[in-house]
Parts: sequence; structure tokens; C-alpha cells
Amino acid sequence: MKYLILGVLFLLPYSSQAYNQETATYVAERAIEQGVNPALIVAVGICESDLRHKGVWGDNFKAYGIFQFWEKTFNWMSKQSSGSVLDWKSFEDQVDVAIWAFKNGYRSHWTCAKMYKNVTVLTEPAHKHLAMK
Repeated sequence: MKYLILGVLFLLPYSSQAYNQETATYVAERAIEQGVNPALIVAVGICESDLRHKGVWGDNFKAYGIFQFWEKTFNWMSKQSSGSVLDWKSFEDQVDVAIWAFKNGYRSHWTCAKMYKNVTVLTEPAHKHLAMK
């Protein structure tokens, strides 16, 4: 698993700021658990926030965190994914809700995801994680 994650991270686009390898690995592992392409979700996280979470605001202070969720969108998606409203400012909750959103056809909510429109969202067995259409 460690080598798969490192391979995924190697293929990610260059970021203007250094991003945290531990964060990238965490997001990639959670994505793999849910059958979502780890390279895609990590790449979008890098584009949105350089994989930073705490104190990261965007869209004139409407969006927050690693995946730059707007609070209303996060609350709706978290309720859809878990049956209850999760913590908008929680790193773990943002990761889980973003992965759920990608898996369930809501990746268009992220401007950064549009750069990867031809990348397969869902994965098959672990050896096919980087499949592209």
C-alpha cells in the first residue's frame, strides 16, 4: 500500500507551495478505502488549498478548509453522506465528505476538478487506481 500511495503522489501536478506528504497520504488512503481515484482527489485538494486545512479561507471567506467547502454545501453533502450534519471545519469530515461527493457524482462542485474532467473517479481493484478514460 505504501508504494501505491507514493506512486500516486509522484504523478500529481506541481504545486506552488510544498504540500504535506502525510496529508496527501491520509487523503489517498481514505479515497482508496472508498473506491475513489486517490490521484484525482489529492490533486483537487492540492489545487484548492495546497492540502492545507486549518485557517484556510477562500471565495471571500465563504469557503473553508482542505477542500474549500462552502458551509451550506458541506452541510447538505454531509447530511446526504452520513445522515447528519458533520463539522464543516473538521479536516477529517471535509476529507470524507469530499470523497463521498466525488464517488456520488458531485465533483462538479469544485472548480479545480474541471481540470481533471477526463480522469476516472471510481476505481476498480487496487492495481487500477490510476486508470484514465
